[in-house]
Amino acid sequence: MRPWPVWFFSCFIFVISACSNAQYDREIETILRLADRRVPVDSLRTFLQHPAKPVRKQAIVSLGQMLDTAAVPLLLPFVNDSDAALRVEAVFALGQLGTAKAVRALHERWRREKDVEVRQALIQALGKIGGTESLAVLHEALRDPLPLLRGEAAVALGIMGYRKLPLPSQAAELAPLLQETLPEVRWRAMYALMRLSDSSAVQWMISGLRDVDARVRMNAARALGNIRATAAVDSLTPVAQTDPDWRVRVNASRALGAIAPADIAGRLPFEDDNEHVRLTALQALETAIVRRGKPLENRDDIQTMLSDRLARADSSWREAAAAANALAVLAGPSSFARLLELAGHPNPYFRARLAEALAKTGHPQAAQELQTLYQAGPGVVKVQVLSALSRLPFGQRLPLYRLALSENDAVLTAIVAGQMAQAPKAARALADLLLAAFKTLPAPVDVEAAAMIFDAFAKLKIQKAVPLLEAQLNVPDRPYARAAARALEQLTGRTYADRLPRETRPHQKFTLADIKALRGRVAVVNTEKGAIEIQLFPDDAPLTTLNFVRLARQGFFNGLNFHRVVPNFVIQGGDPRGDSWGSPGYSIRSEFNRRRYFRGMVGMASAGPDTEGCQFFITHSEQPHLDGRYTLFGRIIRGRDVLDAIQVGDRILSVEIR
Repeated sequence: MRPWPVWFFSCFIFVISACSNAQYDREIETILRLADRRVPVDSLRTFLQHPAKPVRKQAIVSLGQMLDTAAVPLLLPFVNDSDAALRVEAVFALGQLGTAKAVRALHERWRREKDVEVRQALIQALGKIGGTESLAVLHEALRDPLPLLRGEAAVALGIMGYRKLPLPSQAAELAPLLQETLPEVRWRAMYALMRLSDSSAVQWMISGLRDVDARVRMNAARALGNIRATAAVDSLTPVAQTDPDWRVRVNASRALGAIAPADIAGRLPFEDDNEHVRLTALQALETAIVRRGKPLENRDDIQTMLSDRLARADSSWREAAAAANALAVLAGPSSFARLLELAGHPNPYFRARLAEALAKTGHPQAAQELQTLYQAGPGVVKVQVLSALSRLPFGQRLPLYRLALSENDAVLTAIVAGQMAQAPKAARALADLLLAAFKTLPAPVDVEAAAMIFDAFAKLKIQKAVPLLEAQLNVPDRPYARAAARALEQLTGRTYADRLPRETRPHQKFTLADIKALRGRVAVVNTEKGAIEIQLFPDDAPLTTLNFVRLARQGFFNGLNFHRVVPNFVIQGGDPRGDSWGSPGYSIRSEFNRRRYFRGMVGMASAGPDTEGCQFFITHSEQPHLDGRYTLFGRIIRGRDVLDAIQVGDRILSVEIR
């Protein structure tokens, strides 16, 4: 038994600690609330000066997520903070803000920084906001003794390529990394060459097709497609047909489609055991037909093969849909009658793709048949019909535009508005109808749809829209109001920055206790093809995770489809409309964090910052360009085979939270 003074002192320390933690919890909760409202960044200044490190850290993280460049001067002092944990968050946050104002400070910190995690964050941030002036730092990092930093520097160069910066060739700098023993370095170096589209590295790319690591091979194949390397056709063909990893076969098939050799039909794996590969092969064939601009070899054999796929529309509708689109661009108007025979297919996703194919035929009756498909619905078909109209002469679209604008549907109105904005002179006759359609839309109008409609008001120079747009500035959602302000500035030549709401109205109530209760929770997505178990990340994306869990517990996801699948990229679901435009009726704030998009990571789909809602995606493979751009809130811990099996139209039976 301890003497009572020791016991008393221990209890005293425990009580003080508990009280302090509770106080920090209240302050962290306050920071989360302020960030959720997207208040002016200066509102967080006090928390940056708080004596408790967890509070300062949360304030730094939240400033990065708010994406307001006014936060730069608030964050810069922390680049040189004595605590590495605060430095790393400040560096990441500055990289998120999308401004070069912090680049010099990051360069200076690099020369002094010893902490590996901070050095890694510095490299990543320079990839996002640096330019040619940052190449010296990145080249130094490519030669760092630590493989982690060499690989990070390669990815940073790749992100610069993704940003389309005009860089000199980086092949000589990256080539040594392709010879390294560690695949984690090699695949990142090949990723960089792929994003940079550096044609001087073609031989390195071809060599990468033989690498033992699938990630190197898939990036090498994609790189060769990006530069349309005709010299790589014979090397890509066996990879497309026999590589042991379906994701590599997908990328090699796409590359062949991009290069478009005359004999491509004999090179693509149309009979592969994997459905993703077969679908990609058909899409690659369509790409090749369009890109060549002249006949392929064995045209009759190709047409027979595609007709055979159409005949299987009942049992293999996805392949039939891909074949329909390939046949449309191959045979043009002569394929119209054959495709029209399938207009009564029971699957709406098939009819949506068929609408796209009918428009591609260029047949004079395409507009009439698209209207028939549209009127039969449902929404996913209507959306695709309207999207397909952009291929037709503007005059032929008018009856469907008028019909869509009478539907009182924000999405259909937005799609029409987007096409009107691309042909403003021809669309002037519909200006009043578009304005009237917006006035009758039920609130709230999704920010993506509203932004497209407002842009059309501006492009068509609809001056009568000015009072209506000014009224939208009062909507307490900053992305929505900013879209209205952009349109007003184009219409009036004035700035409306001072009229924007100072904050966004939050859409969910929460306490920090609600978020802490989610730690260790797993979401089980039960699908027609099996279960996917997802470890949730409430500490990294607290309000996103809370929103997902609450929707799941309400049964929101039950019965919804995976409406978007891009082989070797993502599967995407959670859309109540099933056409990629659906939302829960509100938007939540983006919570970009330092988690990385490796295979099996779960993120939120969006139409831009702070527009997330209910749609989520899961990655098939590493996708560094998504890092810090889409909220990452979970990762698969069981069910990767199910992830790989999911196709468009597969249903989510339920989502359980355990």
